[in-house]
Amino acid sequence: MSDEHPLPDNVISFIVVARHGGMSFERIASLMNRIGLPAARGGCWYGSTVARVAKRHLPAGCGTNRPLRRAAGH
Repeated sequence: MSDEHPLPDNVISFIVVARHGGMSFERIASLMNRIGLPAARGGCWYGSTVARVAKRHLPAGCGTNRPLRRAAGH
């Protein structure tokens, strides 16, 4: 993922929201491919690619290694 191929804000937002919702990187990639969200170079999404985007756009310690879980009752 390079700055030569910037991602649209809606793609980054999708990844961030899905990750905060508890989805795995692989599940996010699968869903993004199914609904047609574009990868930076027009190819398919992979869990490892989603993880790199999340690492760049999520604050440190906010679920880049494992999905975040919502607190009970939320």
